[in-house]
Amino acid sequence: LQENKDLFHISYFNGSSLENMRYETSLYSLADYLVNNDNYRIYHSPDDFFATEGQIKRLKTLAGKHLVCVSNGSHLGFLYRKEFQEALKADVLGKI
Repeated sequence: LQENKDLFHISYFNGSSLENMRYETSLYSLADYLVNNDNYRIYHSPDDFFATEGQIKRLKTLAGKHLVCVSNGSHLGFLYRKEFQEALKADVLGKI
């Protein structure tokens, strides 16, 4: 397992440090993009067990209208829900 993690780290992050990897995958590194761009949509669940309440609040602040929250779905558990499927279809068809 450690060998696979090392291979991923070397190939994906081109040998950057673990601290750089943490930053590059954080909300802090994406903040400028989220605030200043209009060509994205984020689907998230407020009860995702991988995110803290503070992280979700920060994401709401940064993404604003681009964030679609689907409750009672936990981590990607909302994929079967009709409201998610309808919102995704509308986004894909350009009806944002």
